[in-house]
Amino acid sequence: MTNDLHEKLLSRKYKQDYTPPDENIVLTIGGKNIGCLQSFVCFQGLPKAGKSTFITSAIASAFTTWDIFGMKLNFPQNRKRICYVDTESSDFDYYRVLDRIRTQIIADHLPHNFDSFLFREDSPNEIQQMIELYLQENPDCSILVLDGILDLISDFNSVEQSFYLIQWLKKITKIHNLLILCVLHLGKKDQNSIGHIGSYLDRKAQSVLKIEKNKENKTIDLSATFLRSSDEFNPISIYYSGSSWTQAHNTKENTGTYIFGMEKTSLINRILFEARKYSEMLADLEEFTGKGSTTCKKVLKDWLLDGSIIKYGELYKQK
Repeated sequence: MTNDLHEKLLSRKYKQDYTPPDENIVLTIGGKNIGCLQSFVCFQGLPKAGKSTFITSAIASAFTTWDIFGMKLNFPQNRKRICYVDTESSDFDYYRVLDRIRTQIIADHLPHNFDSFLFREDSPNEIQQMIELYLQENPDCSILVLDGILDLISDFNSVEQSFYLIQWLKKITKIHNLLILCVLHLGKKDQNSIGHIGSYLDRKAQSVLKIEKNKENKTIDLSATFLRSSDEFNPISIYYSGSSWTQAHNTKENTGTYIFGMEKTSLINRILFEARKYSEMLADLEEFTGKGSTTCKKVLKDWLLDGSIIKYGELYKQK
């Protein structure tokens, strides 16, 4: 026991000739450093506040060349795998969330380097064990998303259990060189982090982000409540335009528009790479977005009205 403790002490000691690794930034929002390897980031919000909308958009951004709602996940070199763990949803809601990711990356199928698990029926201990097994078998996984961190603990008001869970998060981020994105519900009465686990996450996370509905502006807003490694970013606001989620912009630097979480200009480039008939353009928009004909027709009408696309005889083209 004494020898083991002594070895551990020596392993923790400062080494003068040791060169630490470069800071490996994985998650940025508005160009700011939000999450690095060997750390975890907490997304907090009331139930139905829009946490899943932002989380799925962040995940999708790892598989696009553009940011989504100002968020961008960047894989570290040679470790291009994400694992998404859902501990709460019904089968219907779970697969709807996964389909939202597929739609946002404009693909027929989810990427081969995206893994997902639904652990709704499993105990906290079983969930942790299965996550560790997965990480051991998939060393190329660099991003782990825990959608429902409260289900990894049986009593979120227990100081002992909360401390153990935080230590477990710190351990696996170090051993497996991960960034973990945690999703946590806020208390309905006071809108504070739930229990001791919430308090621990607030203190130990690299960044704590809050998602809330703005009833006055009819938007869902993402803002920072704590950033350990960066200056604050401008809050991100999105609103439902009738056919898609669109980003509301407050600065000249942040002027992109998003359709179904996809950057508008990129989407138009995909369906109007040349002058095309309306039926061809509509068919491609339906295919790329996974949306129905009525919704896509409304999007095309909006683009015609705002001048993003123009009619040229019987054909349509970009402005």
